[in-house]
Amino acid sequence: MNILYLCAGAIINRGVERYIMNLVSGMSKDFHIDVVTPLKCQNTQFQELIEKRGGKIFELGLCHIRRNLYVKYKKQLEDTICWNKYDMAEVHTGDIPLLGLSAWICRKNGIRRVILHTHNTHKRNLQYNIDRMIFLPFMKQATDFWTCSVKAGNDSFPERVQYKVKWIPNAIDIEKFKFDLTSRSKIRKKLCIGRKIVIGHIGAFERQKNHKFLIEVFAKICEKSDNYVLFLAGEGALLNEIKKKVKMFKLEEKVIFYGISDNVHEVLNAVDIFVMPSLWEGFGIAAIEAQANGLPCVLSDALPKEAFVTDSCEVLPVRKNHAERWKNAIMASDIQTNREKGYVDICSSPYQLEKMREKVVQSYMAMFSSEQKKAGKI
Repeated sequence: MNILYLCAGAIINRGVERYIMNLVSGMSKDFHIDVVTPLKCQNTQFQELIEKRGGKIFELGLCHIRRNLYVKYKKQLEDTICWNKYDMAEVHTGDIPLLGLSAWICRKNGIRRVILHTHNTHKRNLQYNIDRMIFLPFMKQATDFWTCSVKAGNDSFPERVQYKVKWIPNAIDIEKFKFDLTSRSKIRKKLCIGRKIVIGHIGAFERQKNHKFLIEVFAKICEKSDNYVLFLAGEGALLNEIKKKVKMFKLEEKVIFYGISDNVHEVLNAVDIFVMPSLWEGFGIAAIEAQANGLPCVLSDALPKEAFVTDSCEVLPVRKNHAERWKNAIMASDIQTNREKGYVDICSSPYQLEKMREKVVQSYMAMFSSEQKKAGKI
């Protein structure tokens, strides 16, 4: 079975990439998977996994994916599809224009089964309303609709298809995220953290992740105590802007910019409190990873309810005047909590990788069988 995955942006190390890697790493090679990105693949681990399975990554090489480049995107995606025969395509994004355009392009070029798999929610503004008005009609070309959360599905898809939207949990390899004291000591020593309390955040430096707010909260914490360190893993367009804000607050010695990490599961062991003040979020797989590691979590109420699994989650709004509440919640977090408990709780949740992979594989097989029958091959 030949499957084409379409990603909306550069392939780095966000939740979408981690979902795909978790999924395909244990799938049979009977499922041949190629991946298209309109930009570049900057995640070597992702690329090695796809190529090791015999797949290819097609980089369309656009400088960005904006409206004035949609025609170029259409042309290059059509060329990719025409040179390769695919049984189905799965579009991994929450971007409404690309969901609609990709569905239309794939069906127009002979791919009979097209899954739109949304991974994000949206800010309800004028641009969102315009995008829905223009591009939702294109989505009628899709055959299947998947979502990482109920809210993401409601935000991304037309009302008329909501009855057939399927929830696919953003599952993780739970064993990898189980708390490890040896790893904690090793990483804290490497980072020269000592006995400081580490506040951790994992996410791309984009507006959605709300790093500006987080720095303001951390500045308030540092006014009260000198015993905290802020650990930030990720890269992105706003990285330099956030570094300037850190400098403005004179926090350079207290903030660690770790960059992109292939060992998130190990890094979390060194953290004491996990925070995620996102402005909007399709799911927030990093929050599940942190809960599996047993960390106390202070999370934005913009995350969908599916992301709050353990009782270690404190959920707060992220409006500007709530920085004081975030400061108090973080400083009141129980860092002496039993880190093993989070692992046990996640093990009994829907986020077990094997369960998710089995659900997806069975869906692929049912779709493939259905199309074979329609074509008279069965």
